[in-house]
Amino acid sequence: MQIRITFFLIFFLNSCATGPVGGFLFTKNKFSGEINPDRTIPDTVQAKGCQHSFLMLFSFGSASAGETAYRNSIIRIAYVDHSTLSILGLVYTQYCTHVHGASF
Repeated sequence: MQIRITFFLIFFLNSCATGPVGGFLFTKNKFSGEINPDRTIPDTVQAKGCQHSFLMLFSFGSASAGETAYRNSIIRIAYVDHSTLSILGLVYTQYCTHVHGASF
């Protein structure tokens, strides 16, 4: 019986938006995404787009790098980072995309 409960907790209550490493009670991570290896695009403008989820029932927002850049007038993207926040695994999760680039 305990094995079934353990598998249920691991596979069904695990949130997808926890980043590379996640804790069941609380998670707050930042991790790298795509980069500009030749550093030709300056990092003059920064923007953040997030998705939020409550109780794994309601989800809203946008963490798209392209949409975030467009809404904040970033024409050339230098690099993209990501961050996550999770409280009690399924109560609240947040996944954010951080876009850095230039508006010219």
